[in-house]
Amino acid sequence: MVDGSGVGDVNNTVLLDRFNMRDEGIFVVVATVDRKTGKLLSSPDVISRGFVYMKDNEQLINDARATVRKAFEQRTPGRPTDWSKFKMDLRDAVSDLLYQRTKRNPMVIPVVDEV
Repeated sequence: MVDGSGVGDVNNTVLLDRFNMRDEGIFVVVATVDRKTGKLLSSPDVISRGFVYMKDNEQLINDARATVRKAFEQRTPGRPTDWSKFKMDLRDAVSDLLYQRTKRNPMVIPVVDEV
């Protein structure tokens, strides 16, 4: 297989991700949090490409933001957060919401930005 300038260096996982993005789209959630407290500093940002047109789906976008806020509220205060596990749980929660509403499975990518 030729991919860009490489030959034969694309594995099945990469190909499956590309097919999924092509068929279902991508949904990115960006949460900016305080490094010391782990609390959200602003409303989560959402980026949708190839999934839904955001202006026509404001309720879905707002519900996805609410799901992110709820996940942060359910964290145990005063305990360090395993951000890798938290992001996987956040991905699953947002994916579940999107599937319930649209019956589609976009690739969900949660980003937690500590400042």
